[in-house]
Amino acid sequence: MNKAIITIAAAVSISACAPQTYGDKDANGITLYKYTHQTPIETMLIAERHCQSFGKRAEYLKSTYIVTADYYACVEKK
Repeated sequence: MNKAIITIAAAVSISACAPQTYGDKDANGITLYKYTHQTPIETMLIAERHCQSFGKRAEYLKSTYIVTADYYACVEKK
């Protein structure tokens, strides 16, 4: 019983560290809501992986700090 509770608690705490994606998450781009300890490099890698699934590359658009988020567009590869 205790082992199951500890395992569930660990899984929840680990998943809480991953950036959450909301809003537009399609071939046009992705919005990554993040936590303060995540770097732009980490969110860029996630955005790049997302855009590659559409044969595109990620391009940084902006960051917001009231609602901590990074915005990326998926653009044609050059």
